[in-house]
Amino acid sequence: MQLEEFVQSTIQQIVQGAANASDVVAKLGGRVNPYDHNMISPTPPRLTNVEFDVALVVSESQQTEAGGKLSMINVFSLGGKTQGADSYQQTSRVKFTVSVELPKG
Repeated sequence: MQLEEFVQSTIQQIVQGAANASDVVAKLGGRVNPYDHNMISPTPPRLTNVEFDVALVVSESQQTEAGGKLSMINVFSLGGKTQGADSYQQTSRVKFTVSVELPKG
């Protein structure tokens, strides 16, 4: 996986995760990454920052079968076993913070 693809995929998944969480949190009376959190209001919002420090495992394996070549790239590998294959594995860390406005109460 090229660095450009890795960065694009990582950012897309972070944004999609925040958007999915936003729908659920809104039903509970909160907001994810509220835009107007610095605005002055009679009751300031209760904000908390949720910090993430995630290790991502990118692995590539190539195996030859019946004259063809199969190339597999996995992000977020949970494990497994491969025999007769050349493999490469790299771990990267991604750190990010999402602001959350807690429900009033």
